[in-house]
Amino acid sequence: MDNDPQVPELRELKAQLSEKRWQARLEKAHQRLAVVEALREQCPDGVLHRAALKAVAPRMSWTSARRWWTNYHTRSGEGWERLMDRRLPERPWETPLEWRRLVC
Repeated sequence: MDNDPQVPELRELKAQLSEKRWQARLEKAHQRLAVVEALREQCPDGVLHRAALKAVAPRMSWTSARRWWTNYHTRSGEGWERLMDRRLPERPWETPLEWRRLVC
């Protein structure tokens, strides 16, 4: 299993995250992929059904399942890349230069 991203957006994201945070997102993406692949087997017509979700992951919310299903079918890359959380980490808040001068 190759876990190096091929999608440029994810390569950039990996560079901004620590190895620990990247591995946590990678693990979640693989968990999501397992659910989506199970749903694909339950929905051979290509349309997501609530009954299939109840059979595969009864505690999962419908909105999360729909979002994962849509991302899987519209994004590019490997299956896990399609389901990766792509939010960028927050940047540390910086004190404006004027404030620092005033305090000094």
